[in-house]
Amino acid sequence: MKDIRFDCISGKIEDIGASQACVEFNEWHNKGGLDLNFYSDDEVKTVSLTRDELHCLALVISATKYVDVPSLADEAEQIIKNSEKRREERKLKEQIALSPSPLTGLVDYSRLDLLDEQ
Repeated sequence: MKDIRFDCISGKIEDIGASQACVEFNEWHNKGGLDLNFYSDDEVKTVSLTRDELHCLALVISATKYVDVPSLADEAEQIIKNSEKRREERKLKEQIALSPSPLTGLVDYSRLDLLDEQ
């Protein structure tokens, strides 16, 4: 099979906690789990976990109260809101950048490069 998914989950979260932890994550093509890449100054740790393994990990974290789960839910909600806001702002900027010139009626695609600089 040759297939490209356009609705995957991926992201990057930086500067968490005292250790300034950073993680990049990508959902598997079959939606069965996540690949997690943890970065520090001198090493990268890669972990691949299925949905069941992620569930077990979350359960252990919650049961042991190793992490303040209620505050995580609030923090996650804020990350989601900020990400959606940035996506909408970028979409609006793209629409503005791709709007035809009132003088020529043509689109200047070089204006899209300006979006990456902001």
